Amino acid sequence: MKKLLVTALLSMIAAGSGFAKHNPASFMDISLRDWYAFDSMYDEYPSPTTPGPMYIWGKFPSNFPELTVKVRVFDFLFAEGSFSLINILNSTMYLNSLQDKLTIDGTGWLIRANICFRVIESDQGYLDLYTGFRYSTGKKNFYDYSSGGSIVNPGNFGYYAFQMLGPQFGMRARFYFCDIIGLDTSISGTPYFENSSEVAGWSPTPKLEHAAGYNYSFKGGIVFDIDNLSITLGGQYEFLYYAYDELTSNDLTIRYAGPYVEVGYTF
Repeated sequence: MKKLLVTALLSMIAAGSGFAKHNPASFMDISLRDWYAFDSMYDEYPSPTTPGPMYIWGKFPSNFPELTVKVRVFDFLFAEGSFSLINILNSTMYLNSLQDKLTIDGTGWLIRANICFRVIESDQGYLDLYTGFRYSTGKKNFYDYSSGGSIVNPGNFGYYAFQMLGPQFGMRARFYFCDIIGLDTSISGTPYFENSSEVAGWSPTPKLEHAAGYNYSFKGGIVFDIDNLSITLGGQYEFLYYAYDELTSNDLTIRYAGPYVEVGYTF
């Protein structure tokens, strides 16, 4: 699969050699991105080894404003860091049935730090391979739990606090197929993604859990480039999974999907 992607990229770069030349990254790239993951959901399936857990599901619309800075350290080596806010928008969570539900929202933040290796660079685009680390933390708030049409726990009665971290690997490619228009794509994954969580509101004391899982993400868009300024319009899909074990009551699946807009400047 990787050979196919690299071959396709090289062919497209070669085909575009007659077009205007672009600066792949002279020294530093700074970009601002806003990802609106409106088509998102989660499922928590109960563990058969833990008594009393519930099946939990719902929509999970979220917004991720992000700042990324990428600096050329050597000719083919870059250091990259990003900081993103996590805004969990108001939505409904269901527990076992449509009659048992509550309202949720929340906030958090996410950081990524990468070392990028530029394996292809020309006036028509580039291909980077990278490795690094990601860490996120946040809190999802619980409001107005109702069962059978009656509110059982009014107001902000609890929360789900999380810390997720792990190593990440990825590939990003950008190439131009005419004077000012190109394609920007990336694939990334975290093969070992830890989640330490604290759940409060359902028992007299908060419940602590720890689970190991993974995530992967795809994004791609059309980039419009004028001199050193670029604007990208695209979409992103991200999938996360955590399995239950003897210490964790539910497994957890999360999907984020939606459009993004990114504005970048190259120095």
